[in-house]
Amino acid sequence: MSAALRFRRYRQWGLYVHHDEDKVLGVAPPRQDESQTVSIEAARKLFGDAFTEVMEKLDLSLVGASLLNAQRAGGPELMSYVRILLSL
Repeated sequence: MSAALRFRRYRQWGLYVHHDEDKVLGVAPPRQDESQTVSIEAARKLFGDAFTEVMEKLDLSLVGASLLNAQRAGGPELMSYVRILLSL
């Protein structure tokens, strides 16, 4: 999201193992890059997509915390949360 605010695209690469059939020749460490500039429209889309993804993860974590609290309480709230989750 911070890269989009600077009109840049954030990219990352995980660990890469260089190999020749069954022999490991070396390992390239994980990397990240923000050198590619983007238009205002593209930056807006990148930011919006990242924001949506963060909010979805936050919603899932809040639902999970609510479900855990209901489970601890052991009351009928647990079944109502299960019904809500199954309806999604």
